[in-house]
Formats: sequence, structure tokens, C-alpha cells
Amino acid sequence: MIAVFVALLLTPASLGQNTIDSEASKQPTHYRLRDISEHDSPLRVVGKVLFRANPNVLTYEVEAAVKNASKKDVLSWSMLVRTSDGVLHFTSSNDYFFTGDLLAPDVSAGVTSGPISLVAHPQGDTPTRKKRDSSNQAVTASAEIEFVQFQDGSTWGDSDIETEAFQARSATLQKLQSLQKVYAQLGEKPFLDALAEPTMLACVERIQTDCKDNNGDSSCAREAIERMLDIATRRGFLEKP
Repeated sequence: MIAVFVALLLTPASLGQNTIDSEASKQPTHYRLRDISEHDSPLRVVGKVLFRANPNVLTYEVEAAVKNASKKDVLSWSMLVRTSDGVLHFTSSNDYFFTGDLLAPDVSAGVTSGPISLVAHPQGDTPTRKKRDSSNQAVTASAEIEFVQFQDGSTWGDSDIETEAFQARSATLQKLQSLQKVYAQLGEKPFLDALAEPTMLACVERIQTDCKDNNGDSSCAREAIERMLDIATRRGFLEKP
């Protein structure tokens, strides 16, 4: 289950249809992703960042593939994509703990961010814009694998990212168990209200998306929660075994 986080140094845009159409009509600049992961990283990254600009809006889009270059199945991973102008800071993570999937050796997982649009500084004279407009310094894009957990529970990479990944996993487990409890004690409507609450947890957001068109019938969501908890039980560990 992919979770995506974007930190940007400009103000996010609320774009009207005219702006979207104008942006879509322009051919993007392609920045090839340079993999700057540690030499012993078990995963490798290839891909590109697409960039479009007009005087008021900057739009980025990440298209990448993360390949398992190790000999072990991967249970969870996290990747950071950045541009050298300091504007784009895009994190993508995938934790298969609740889904039953794995990233097998020699298999790649696709990553797409969708359009990320930002309003440029009104005066057009920010340090970021000056750097981008400088003919002496071309913008580049890099990707870095920050954390990996294998199916056997062993890990590789940044200990802080590892802690964040395990905290998100624990929070997901607690949320799924809480939703089951709400349904058992309070019934359908309170359950659906609790499910609709924003969480920033990828598995919960997937349930929200997959079951949003069920016209108040909670069975889709309840079955998904039951499957995820069953898979988590069979995994046998939340962090390291």
C-alpha cells in the first residue's frame, strides 16, 4: 500500500479549469532521476520528474520504478525524490504488511505522484525562481531509497525512517481494530462516520476509496478490515521479529 507525502517550499495552488487546461497543453521538461541511494541499497530506482511552468504555476509529476535488486522478498520500503532547486521533496512509501503482497527479487513497483501544482511567488523574485532561471545551473532530480524491511523482518537504511514506518504500521493496526470495535458496539452509521475521518494511513485511505460508492452499506469496508487484520495476524510481527 503506497503512501505519498509531498513537502514543497511554495504555496499549494487551488487551480481553476482554465489553468489546468493551460498547463496540460504545454510540453513538460523531463528531468531524469539520478539514483543516489547508498551503494549497498537493496532497491534501485529509475524514472523521471516532469516539470511544467507558467509565470504563476509550477507543476511537477514523478514517474518512477523501484526494483528489488536483492535476493530477499521486501515487505516495506520508503523512497525520497528531490529536485536540486529545493522545491520538490516527495516521499513515497509502500508497506505490504496488511495487504498480503511482497516485492519479490527482480520485480519493480511503479510510483506515480500525479500532478503537484504550486503557486509561484507573486513578485517572481524568490531565491528558488532565481536559481531555476539561472542559465548557469541546470535543475536535476534525484531519488534515494531511505528504508527497507524484508519479509524475514530484518531492515536496511535510516533508523528514523524505520521508526516512522513502524509507528504508521502500529497506528494502522490500532485504527482497524478501533473501527471493528465501533461497528460491534455502535452499529453502521457511527462506523461509517469513523471510517470517513482523515487519518493519513494508506490502508485506511484505500478502504475509503474502494468502498466509497456503496451507498451507506458498510459490508465492503468491514470485509476489507477483516482481511487486513487476518493478514497482519499471519505476518506475526509489527516491527522486527
